[in-house]
Amino acid sequence: MDALVNTSCSYAQVTAALGAQAPALAAQLTYRPDMQAGLQQFLAMPADQRQQALAQQQAANPQLQAALAAQFGPQVVQVANTCMNY
Repeated sequence: MDALVNTSCSYAQVTAALGAQAPALAAQLTYRPDMQAGLQQFLAMPADQRQQALAQQQAANPQLQAALAAQFGPQVVQVANTCMNY
């Protein structure tokens, strides 16, 4: 998830990359306004605040965060590494 922490991409770029690189994940996001709002807020933060927010989430529920990272981590990294192209 560090790739998303350090990205300079906007919400629009990330969602466009999601649609192209991880359509199933993009579809899930489409149906979850709460997740959309959370992603917008996360991307609006400076990188140091993103890192802190991610660390807090990981500390609050490490098993869930590990499962999410295992399931979605490769897709998130791919999106973060290509979103500047959108």
